[in-house]
Amino acid sequence: MSRARLRTWIPIAPFAAGLVVLGVGLKRGLAAGSDGSAGVAAIDGGPPAAPRVDPSALAPSLRGSFPAWADPRWETELLDLVTAWPDFPAGDAASLRAFGAAVGSLSFVETLDSPRVGRGGDGRHELVLGFQLREPVACVRSGAGFLTVAADGTVLSGLWSAPPEVGGRWLPLLAAGPGAAFELAEAGDWLGEPEHLDALDVAVSMHAHLEDADFELLGRVVIDASRGRLASPEEPGVRLALEDERLVLFGRPPAADEPGELPTATKWDSVQRAVGLLAGGPEERAWDLADVRWDLPELRKRELEVPTATTWSEETRPVASPAAPRDATRDEPRPAADDDRPRVR
Repeated sequence: MSRARLRTWIPIAPFAAGLVVLGVGLKRGLAAGSDGSAGVAAIDGGPPAAPRVDPSALAPSLRGSFPAWADPRWETELLDLVTAWPDFPAGDAASLRAFGAAVGSLSFVETLDSPRVGRGGDGRHELVLGFQLREPVACVRSGAGFLTVAADGTVLSGLWSAPPEVGGRWLPLLAAGPGAAFELAEAGDWLGEPEHLDALDVAVSMHAHLEDADFELLGRVVIDASRGRLASPEEPGVRLALEDERLVLFGRPPAADEPGELPTATKWDSVQRAVGLLAGGPEERAWDLADVRWDLPELRKRELEVPTATTWSEETRPVASPAAPRDATRDEPRPAADDDRPRVR
């Protein structure tokens, strides 16, 4: 991306009698919680009991520590996990691995360092956990709401009422294509169909080449890559449906790497120049088709057939808000998970 989009770290460490958040930076860090009073204790004047680790001691430092772009429900999801997890002996490697696996299974956790138990400066046992967050780059429609998707294709938790804005950028909507491709999607699933991965490829490339100001002018975008690999002089390939019934013909997705295809950076430069016209007057804004597949991009004035993909206008752009979990309103239960089936279909 054109701006720094480094992964988030959440450093947390014991301080004095409790825990304190040290801050949020731009690289991986550690989260540490003290066992506090749940640690070593004398029983009936006998020898100290075996030290134990209480994962819930992480909670005070985790509250309010997630970055501004993160879905606030993610913090709640992690807090629910650590506060409900039972304490365990400091030397119990199996329990430590199980706790780490539970944290690592959260859809928004991208990477996880192996949790460990160490001693802090005050000699107390600490649970140390390092992790990185996935950042949403696109979204998909699922039922009556929308779910965000990370760059690796993982569907993230948290249903939205409309495509959300993350980090000052509207998330592009990936067109599902024929059928109910994303109706069964849930957190932790991943995209698997070629046309969906191609659309995601375009979304990632969009974040890498466009500026925040471009996203503001673009507004909500629908990426339809169902015919992206069939691009030819007659077939436009990937289509970007913009607000106010504008359409961008993009050709093949960035990863296609076909001979003769215009460099991706050149295409986005053409998109950027066309989008820049939207900041001008009525005459400059009066285009509805930008064909960026060529060295000399084509810009067509109005009178274009309305695209079939969903579009919004600046005036009717819906406001995204957290929606009720889809499971709470579904009439039929979701089929049992099967690791061999496509996770999103």
